[in-house]
Amino acid sequence: MVKDRTLEKLREESEYIHSFIRFFLFIYGFYILITTFFLLGCLVLADGIAAALSNPGSGGAAAHAFAMLLSSFVGENLVNSAGKLHLMGIAAEILPRIISYTVMFYIFSCLIKIFESIKKEETPFTLENASRWKKCSRIFAALAVIQFLTAFVIPGLIFFILFPLMASCFFQALGLLFEYGSRLQQESDETL
Repeated sequence: MVKDRTLEKLREESEYIHSFIRFFLFIYGFYILITTFFLLGCLVLADGIAAALSNPGSGGAAAHAFAMLLSSFVGENLVNSAGKLHLMGIAAEILPRIISYTVMFYIFSCLIKIFESIKKEETPFTLENASRWKKCSRIFAALAVIQFLTAFVIPGLIFFILFPLMASCFFQALGLLFEYGSRLQQESDETL
């Protein structure tokens, strides 16, 4: 009786979490698209943006709008000594963000699948869910390695490896707990 009520409560809460993550994922995906199109717009309007940054009255309305957004998003030193837009600097600022956002999008996709499974299955402790948690762990571990290697190029980034490293450990622990719970569930089902 208590087990059934607990599982029903878990399914109910999983439904709320699932709905929230789906909504968040939609907004997050939209943000990734906007950021990507912004970077592509910078590539297409590079000369106009450089002109608008050098001389605020030139470059056209779209280029001026991109220039204002770009200067607030990236910072200073957007135009090189030749008067051209410093595309490598902009890409170095924006591409890591897009990659990080995409990784987080994938993590949230895995979380949606986990909570869908919890809603539908008899028990949340399945090997499939354990595998999903471990997959999230491996992705965060890879992100930590990438950020560690990036810290050699940009020294201040060494502290940013802490979050992916801790997240990797957390998700790995959850994966192991779900795997252990799955095995206990199998033993329990076999004894009945």
